[in-house]
Amino acid sequence: MAEVEHHYFQYNPIESAEIRLVQFHETENGISGRFETFLLDDESRPVPAYRALSYVWSLHGNIPTISWSITVDNKILLVLDSLCPFFEVLKAKMHILDCTWWWIDSLSVNQKDFPEKGNQVRLMSRIYKQAEETVVWLGERSDDSEDAMEFINLLHRMGPIQLPYPEIPEELKQPCFDSKWTALKKILERKWWTRIWTIQEYALSKRVSLWCGDRIVSREAFSHSLELLNRPHNKDVPDGPAFANGWNRRRVQMWHTLKSQPEFRNLAGMSLAALAAYCGNCDATDDRDRLYALRAIATDYELLEVDYTLSTEDVYLRFTQSFISHHRSLDIICLAHTYWQFEGSSLPSWVPDWRRKTYSLVIPQMISQTSRGEIGNLRPTSIVKPSQITMEYSASGHIPAVFTFVGTTLIVQGIILDVVDGLGTSESSELVQSSAPIISSQEASHNVEYSALDSLKSICNCIVLSRKDRYLQEPVPMKDFIWSFWVLCSDVRNNCAADIHPTFVNWFNGSRHLLVRGATLDSIVAQSALSDDSSLSQGPESLDGRSIQIQDSFLGRFYDTVIRMSRRLLVGETGILGMAPGRAKKGDYICILKGCSVPVILRRTADVGLYSFVGECFVDGYMSGEAFHNPKLREKSISIC
Repeated sequence: MAEVEHHYFQYNPIESAEIRLVQFHETENGISGRFETFLLDDESRPVPAYRALSYVWSLHGNIPTISWSITVDNKILLVLDSLCPFFEVLKAKMHILDCTWWWIDSLSVNQKDFPEKGNQVRLMSRIYKQAEETVVWLGERSDDSEDAMEFINLLHRMGPIQLPYPEIPEELKQPCFDSKWTALKKILERKWWTRIWTIQEYALSKRVSLWCGDRIVSREAFSHSLELLNRPHNKDVPDGPAFANGWNRRRVQMWHTLKSQPEFRNLAGMSLAALAAYCGNCDATDDRDRLYALRAIATDYELLEVDYTLSTEDVYLRFTQSFISHHRSLDIICLAHTYWQFEGSSLPSWVPDWRRKTYSLVIPQMISQTSRGEIGNLRPTSIVKPSQITMEYSASGHIPAVFTFVGTTLIVQGIILDVVDGLGTSESSELVQSSAPIISSQEASHNVEYSALDSLKSICNCIVLSRKDRYLQEPVPMKDFIWSFWVLCSDVRNNCAADIHPTFVNWFNGSRHLLVRGATLDSIVAQSALSDDSSLSQGPESLDGRSIQIQDSFLGRFYDTVIRMSRRLLVGETGILGMAPGRAKKGDYICILKGCSVPVILRRTADVGLYSFVGECFVDGYMSGEAFHNPKLREKSISIC
């Protein structure tokens, strides 16, 4: 039998400001498509109303599969398997025959043409903003997906709930709703929520509908259901990545909407670096897309040139260099604290490696809340005000970065403050004892430089990063926090810790023998005797200070810093105190660099004169430019590889 000759559809080139739209029709032989190109800025022939589709390319894993096709101009156009059930729903809803124009990236973009692909990525913002609607295809129906979609609409119809954060309505806690909560969780576990590209597609569009099988909910209904999910006693749905993946799209979309308002346009928080840090738990088939997929919603998108001929590591390196050069700021290197390089990577230690998948925080690091503002953060829009004045870190003042790139080495100017001598415990690290000689109680009582209470206050200030709240905006209420800290430590020392969260108990027991300025933490607590100090009488903070759920309590801040941010109490050789990254080691260098808003930890390499970047750190007394006003501290050139 003669082999059948197949004729495959070939794309015609399009201009850099053009898009391809497609219409579908059902024929005797299946589905056929018709492409037409439109110039986005052609007023004489405007782009027709169209829908954009947001979906996943692969049904299982990261590798897309293709086993079916449609016809275009009597030629075969291969189509992703993940689109097959979507076309079945279109046929069932008769949308195939309604002459709707669609923009579907795997069909509308010639994926084999890298220049065209790059041009279309640059146009993503306009493509999704100009679409009359973006359809989110979550996938085929399941046994309980219809229950989940109906439940979302039910939650939406219940209307807004009074803030601040009351519990969900009693009726929704009844056992009859248990299966509904479970069904909703399963919807949030679908693959669409994990993909990096879907964030901008959800955030940019003026109207979004979410389809699961033949059921549809609006973005507004879904967003409201997430708000209800984020309340107490909600069947534990928010625990885990399922809720987080939905919540981060909601927050990005709300920030994007907020920043479109004139009074908020100068608000930091939509930088590409901040978005990449916040969305670090997402998946991408192509690791270059960990930046490219967020470019359309970033306010500094011009710092990243889209070029699919570059390697992933070249994309990351060039973006970091572009950020430093444009802003004369080194703040971006601090994101390598969380996104540090894999073994065998060719990236230098000062470049964030966005391939390191991690569940990040709204304020992933201190660098997210600084005076420079080029990084920014995505803190809840409910606490943002147009003229809000907040606390900010500014370790190098307003001094711009002094830098040179030599290959992949970054040469900067800065001050070496101290050397790491001791480190407290963390959930994954044991105590590293400092080398300072132990000072007797009698000697300590005559120490004019540091009293036990001074040391206790400094340690308390370090643990909370000198802030009251997890968004690092409000100053530390030292009177309340120091009292809570002392009471918690004293109760652990006196074996009265039954009602104290175990993470604090474990931390204190693991760190109690750490030498701080010649005295152990245990003895510092014992000698402080706050109950005898009338200026530090028991305050309201101590009443609720034993719950990690109260975010602006000392224990809540301890949990954020030590557990969620994985910081360790740091003791320098000269008595400096701070909070170091979990990867810090004894002998690392504590530095403040020109153009970097927070201190950093560097480590000498085997090559003479070169350092590697470890992470950002907090240093008590050096977070507001003090180092560059101290005549005893000398600047030097520092080479980071």
